[in-house]
Amino acid sequence: MAAGWRAELTYPHWLAKVYAGEDFIDLIFNSGNGLTPVDDRWFVGNAEAVVLGVPVKVVNPEDGLLSKAFIMERERFDGADIAHLLQANAEQLDWKGLVERFGAHWRVLLAHLTLFGFVYPGERHRIPAG
Repeated sequence: MAAGWRAELTYPHWLAKVYAGEDFIDLIFNSGNGLTPVDDRWFVGNAEAVVLGVPVKVVNPEDGLLSKAFIMERERFDGADIAHLLQANAEQLDWKGLVERFGAHWRVLLAHLTLFGFVYPGERHRIPAG
């Protein structure tokens, strides 16, 4: 690969890694369960950064939340990351778009919102009621 980078298709259904020496970056192209593939919506209005010398778009909070929400396995649960994303960004989130992205799996979002109310009981009001 260019510039001495090494790529690895770690999990062919959702995750690759690109290594530059001992440093690496995850390339997520689907959720671990295959329900939320990365599509064009992931690249609208995102911040930009330079990673390993390459300009990239950085995932927005809604897509980060969507990606992490389905990580609920015995060996890994990203619920804490979701709670922190909500705590840091609740007022700026596109709630309507987020509900649309979860679609038929809206209960997963509801579960995380319910847990947020227990993790941050004094901040429940920051989650829209309807």
